[in-house]
Amino acid sequence: LRIVVIGDDNSMKNTILQTYAYPRGATSREYTPKTFENFVVEVKVNSHLTRLALYDTTGQEKYTRLRVLSYQSTSIFLVLSRKTTSGAELEEVEYKWIPEIIQHCPGTPYLIVGTYKNKPGVEALSDNSIEGGRVAERAGAIGYTECDVEDPTSVSATFGQVRTCFSLGSF
Repeated sequence: LRIVVIGDDNSMKNTILQTYAYPRGATSREYTPKTFENFVVEVKVNSHLTRLALYDTTGQEKYTRLRVLSYQSTSIFLVLSRKTTSGAELEEVEYKWIPEIIQHCPGTPYLIVGTYKNKPGVEALSDNSIEGGRVAERAGAIGYTECDVEDPTSVSATFGQVRTCFSLGSF
């Protein structure tokens, strides 16, 4: 199963993938920007061991032509949007990332993920999950979910949604 993660550079793509690939913190949180990064994780789907190939892509505009080359044979896209008090990030999902998927991989499913880091003492962000759900519905996504990218349980639940869709034959 090939999962490609896309979104703006501030959407925490690398963090969610590192947390999923190394749930016990066996990775460095110090991030060096790269054009692409890949991880492989083995999980059980319908009692069968399945290899998930996870692809992190750059959100930089200057790499668009290179980025779309990684879309070939994608099983599902995770479209990440940093959860903030403004809706600007969801606009990028709706008007930049989803059209890019439709242009280069028509018919490939995608899940929109509102990402955040839940740090103690930091005021909670406004709840934009309703708007995220509306964007997902308008755009034809398989859904919208939110994820604390540094919490292995939250990240696992997000990828669990992908595995559930796969096991049910939703795509």
